Amino acid sequence: MLTPMRDRDDIRDGAGRRYPSHLDTILDPEPGEWWADVYGLARPPETFYRNRAFRDAMRRRSQWEVRVAKYRNVPPPPRVVRPQR
Repeated sequence: MLTPMRDRDDIRDGAGRRYPSHLDTILDPEPGEWWADVYGLARPPETFYRNRAFRDAMRRRSQWEVRVAKYRNVPPPPRVVRPQR
């Protein structure tokens, strides 16, 4: 049995909506991690990666690093490089 995820009121967008559950939320994004940085807009306190291939590659690398027993004899996935804007 799984317990429900904890709901945090401080992780919502400007309209008070929750971020989509299939996206990995980035808290306190660095320069270049928000899609509107190229337009000079102010970064929000949280965002997510919109590039599906990049998100999937990050997830594969993260799973390989964290689930050591499961991926013991599996070669590491390539290092993830942030897509250029």
